[in-house]
Amino acid sequence: MLYDPRFLIDTVGKLEDKNIETVHSKEDEKKVHIRFRISDGRSSINVTFFGDLAVQFEKSVKEIKDADIAVIISSAKVNEHEGILGLLNLICEEHLNKMSDPAYCVNTDEPLLDHTPPLISVEDIKKLTKDFIEKKVRCQITVKKVDEKSNWYDNVCSTCGVEVTTVDGRYRCVLCSRNVPFPDKRFRIATLCNDTTGLIAIVFPDDEIQRIIGKNAFELEDEVGDEKKFPTLLKNFEKKDYVITLTISERNVNKISNIYTATDISDPIEVLGNHSPTNEALVTPAKDPVVNPAKAPIVQNCDNITASEIPCSLSTKSSPPTATSTNKQRRNDKKNDVQYELEDDVPIGKFKIQKTDKHPSLSLYSYETMATRKYDSFSGLNTTNSDSIVTTRVLNLWRGYRKTGEPFKGFNLLLLDHKRARIHAWVPYTLADEFEPLIQVGNLYLLKNFTVKIYTNEDKFRCLRSNYQIVFNEETELNPLEENVVKVENCCFDFYEIAELETLSKQNTYLTDVVGILEDHDPIRKIQNRNGVIQSQIIFELSDGRASIRVTFWDDFARYFSESIKEATEFPIILIIGCARVTTWSEQVILTHVGATNFYINCNHRSVNELRKLLAEKKISTKNVSTENRGMMRFYKCENIPKLGVHHAEQVKTWFQPTCTSCYAKTVKIENQDTCTGCQRIVPYVDNMFELYAIASDETGSILIILEEREVKKLLGKTVYEITAEVNNDENFPTILNNLIGKDYTLKLKVQMDNIIKKSEFYLVTDIMEGFLMEPYQQQQTTIPHPIESLEAQASSSKLLYQFMNEI
Repeated sequence: MLYDPRFLIDTVGKLEDKNIETVHSKEDEKKVHIRFRISDGRSSINVTFFGDLAVQFEKSVKEIKDADIAVIISSAKVNEHEGILGLLNLICEEHLNKMSDPAYCVNTDEPLLDHTPPLISVEDIKKLTKDFIEKKVRCQITVKKVDEKSNWYDNVCSTCGVEVTTVDGRYRCVLCSRNVPFPDKRFRIATLCNDTTGLIAIVFPDDEIQRIIGKNAFELEDEVGDEKKFPTLLKNFEKKDYVITLTISERNVNKISNIYTATDISDPIEVLGNHSPTNEALVTPAKDPVVNPAKAPIVQNCDNITASEIPCSLSTKSSPPTATSTNKQRRNDKKNDVQYELEDDVPIGKFKIQKTDKHPSLSLYSYETMATRKYDSFSGLNTTNSDSIVTTRVLNLWRGYRKTGEPFKGFNLLLLDHKRARIHAWVPYTLADEFEPLIQVGNLYLLKNFTVKIYTNEDKFRCLRSNYQIVFNEETELNPLEENVVKVENCCFDFYEIAELETLSKQNTYLTDVVGILEDHDPIRKIQNRNGVIQSQIIFELSDGRASIRVTFWDDFARYFSESIKEATEFPIILIIGCARVTTWSEQVILTHVGATNFYINCNHRSVNELRKLLAEKKISTKNVSTENRGMMRFYKCENIPKLGVHHAEQVKTWFQPTCTSCYAKTVKIENQDTCTGCQRIVPYVDNMFELYAIASDETGSILIILEEREVKKLLGKTVYEITAEVNNDENFPTILNNLIGKDYTLKLKVQMDNIIKKSEFYLVTDIMEGFLMEPYQQQQTTIPHPIESLEAQASSSKLLYQFMNEI
């Protein structure tokens, strides 16, 4: 209703506070409104009336002498402000106030419907009809065998949870149509179970196994040391009694599959012993049952019965109570309908059904004997959820910013639960002061009473590929938890392969997680943007062994990252960037950051361990991995440059260079046609890009430099084509280029192999800014570094006496 403007709604609720008054606008006294809250006993909502309706409502409330006032609002508009739902009035709205009419009273004691699945026997589960497809039933069973031949875990997609396939040695999700570099591992153990009526094959689910044994699949794999070896810990399920909740599939009903999937595992129903053994009840024996095959065999009220008391079929008469039991020997008829053949994908095989062991010590069962209590998960949320209780760890907290640069008071959270499900949460500005002091990133909390909201098409830069987010409201509770209450991982990611990031650069709906090896890079620097503002910037390459991508961080985030990598003690550094934005710059795919972005350096995560293992085994390689921390770079004077070994100069005659429109390599004339040296093809329309050769000098001497497209265009603000269109055809060297002569610049130079081996005197300029930017050299970097610093680039603050080399 919130997102469909075609409809208004009617609602009724109790006025929470009678002491309400209208408020007049400071700008216009004629504008008036009134705010109040109404509640239906389960939840409450804000209401705002404007204009005459506000005045009329205030007058009506003050005339009522009753302590409790029920309010009916018809044709109200549902609105949302800062994440808080509310009601507004339109022209056609009216309100009624009554108290005595029972129709307007809220009955808080109204019982809720019981959605507990029925408890039935194994024999009757196999007889269920199509009415039970995709419905749940329960059965009390004993685990006879845990299959060791089938895989005890599945590799699943970290986005959708569907099992991945292997294509060309790489995991691929068919549903998401992408490679999954580090799939999630989920428990999947096949068991053979039985009760007194028959045998059934059940697959136990990941979340329940993890809850009972207190470990996830990755931890168990680390303990075993070999993923192909079946863990002995999972064999502990054998000869245990459980109440299993099954989801009946269409394949089960149609007899295509006799393997059932469990969704919930509980301790057996508690035996309370309501009957006294000394006082036998006088019960008349019941008549023979009349079987009704048209109905499913269901036992409804089963709080005080055991599996042995579950009838195999329904009767029109009630079965006799256990007080009529005798010592008479019963017939031991063999059941011919018990199925032992199972599907090929779960090779349990035919197992001999041994006599069920009795457990005298377990005559009284309680749900408290399970490993941990059960909590809800973010993975099962939808807009109808109103009573979910979730244990969650706060992974990140951030705020958005207005266009003016001012941060919003409300803030965002990234939360993780015990089932490795993440969700984005929004705390409105009205609740920010209440919750922010309670929240510490990394801590564990118990969360309940929140609103589930569907993302709209206008919601951009989502940190998760989910249709839902949650919003805190006035009834939300967030209580700290001890770490031993429930197991929630410290971090969780949904990685994309670096080679596939190009597909994400064409959208701005989703952010992504990336992991890779930090390659050799330049330290943080300062640059002057197109608006003349000095910004901090750090650029580096991230590689996963197959592909690499350029990463650019800015300002505070760049400074924080630069300081953080100094503390790294293990090399090469393996970096995880969470919630990164994939975009393009100069037709190159790059990663950058937004408010939700975070980074993890040498994180204790399985993806990091796997990459380091592959590096050690030399199964992957990178171009230039970092082997140590980069210190602060030195400024050099021109007199220091010749010490590198410069002995002769090159001669050039042009101020621009034709380049390929595809790969940007230089072109040459072959048979009077421009041919790309990189693509080896004819380029019909080349791009002309700047290539200036100049002399740069300071008080100590001079050097020869090369300025290319980016640097010249940055200084002039024009392209080669714009300049050639303005100059005369007879003018070989445009006079506009002379405007660069005699000004002060700070340069970043790249010392290439040609400078060392071939003794070339020309040094390539990779960055330039007007003015001198000098900072004293320090052994350790304790302040914001200057823009020109690199182990490869020897920087100089110089006055450029540009004598362009077209005369050489």
